[in-house]
This record gives sequence, C-alpha cells and structure tokens, in this order.
Amino acid sequence: MNKNKQNMPHVNNQVAELNLQLLTIKQAQEYMKCSHVFIWNRRNEGLIETVRAGSKILIPKASIDKFLQLNIDAIINNPVNPANHAK
Repeated sequence: MNKNKQNMPHVNNQVAELNLQLLTIKQAQEYMKCSHVFIWNRRNEGLIETVRAGSKILIPKASIDKFLQLNIDAIINNPVNPANHAK
C-alpha cells in the first residue's frame, strides 16, 4: 500500500461515503417511486442536480431529498381544498 494512503484514511472514508450518496437513474426511480421521465424532467427544470462520472449520470441523494422536502413543505403550507376543485 502507498505510504501516503496509509496516512490519509479519512480520504478513503470520504470517497466511500460519497459513493453511497450517489444514485443511478434507476436507483433514484426506485427511491422516489417514479419514472425516469419524471426524474429527467426535474433535472431539466433544474430541480434535481446530477453529476456526470464519465458516461454515467448520477444523482446526489441529498438533491433528491431536498426536492422532496421542498414539495412536502409546499403541500403542508398550501393544502388542496377539495371544495375548490369540485366541478
């Protein structure tokens, strides 16, 4: 093992932690229980961030969590009144 790597175990831990926090499109679909089209549309709207790793597109889990939390907050602050939507 390289002498420098032995002296920097925190770097290996940070890389491992980062890998756990990046999701593929398929993993993001499963996590959000939605279609890949929904994810791509939110990406194109700038609502979900992505990271390119070579030819792979990865999504930071924190970006998905932030998107979900903003939408949960919006629902809580502006609940839908069924009476307003009756025809």
